[in-house]
Amino acid sequence: KIVVLHDPTVDRTTDGAGPIVAMTYAEARRLDAGFRYGAPSFPFRSRGIRIPLLEEILDSFPDIGFTVELKSSSHPKFFEHLASIIRNLALHRTIVASEDDGSLKTMRRLLPEVPTNLSRSEVRRFFFMASINYRHKKRHAYNEDYKTYDLAPRG
Repeated sequence: KIVVLHDPTVDRTTDGAGPIVAMTYAEARRLDAGFRYGAPSFPFRSRGIRIPLLEEILDSFPDIGFTVELKSSSHPKFFEHLASIIRNLALHRTIVASEDDGSLKTMRRLLPEVPTNLSRSEVRRFFFMASINYRHKKRHAYNEDYKTYDLAPRG
């Protein structure tokens, strides 16, 4: 299962603590995802708000486009499972984003029809090539394979 959570830990947004990757789906699902939202009154506490699955989000909003930002995953079948979810529920309304070259390379191989951002190293290469006005018969600074890109924030 793939859950949707921006942070690597549940500490900032839920009534739990610890890294999301160390939790089972059942443990993550029991957390109150509205617990720390809306200080000082916390109006979403105890309202049944849970950490959602990616499928639930994509299924609940069929007319909305999404940027799926990959943080990290150590699960061996993560990318294949993510590609399957996107292919089945949101193929033409998803952009895949990551700062990691390997993650983007894998997703581009699995879903060549889905646009991605440029990784940090690709942005550097892009600007370097543009700065020297690089032109070559088969290579140039802009690659048409990238349907969209953005600049990754500095770490």
